Amino acid sequence: YATGPGTKVAAPPHADAQGVLVLQTCGSQRWRVWDGRPFYASELNTKLTAGKGAPLTLEEPFLDVILKEGDALYAPAGWPHATSTLEDTSVHLTLGLDHAIFGLDRFSL
Repeated sequence: YATGPGTKVAAPPHADAQGVLVLQTCGSQRWRVWDGRPFYASELNTKLTAGKGAPLTLEEPFLDVILKEGDALYAPAGWPHATSTLEDTSVHLTLGLDHAIFGLDRFSL
C-alpha cells in the first residue's frame, strides 16, 4: 500500500479475518491496534469483519506506534487497526496470514 504524506485516515479502524503482517518499506506510518480479546466462536464473524460497513467506536489503542523503514508489525485476526501518515509518504507490504482455512485457529483445535 502506498499513502501520501499527511493522510489523517489512510485506513479507518477495521478488523481482518486473517492475521496481518506489515513490512514498512519506505517512509513512515502510524499504526494503532486495539485489543480484540476476548471473543468466542459465536462472535467470530462479527469480530473478524468489524469496521467493514459500519464505523467502530473504540477506546484507547492497545498499541500506538510509528513504523519506519525496515520495521514490522503483526495484528492478529479480529484485532481492529487503523493507519495514518505524518510528513512522509508511506509504502508498506501487507501479508495476510490466513491460518483459519487450515484449521490452525483456536476454534478448530
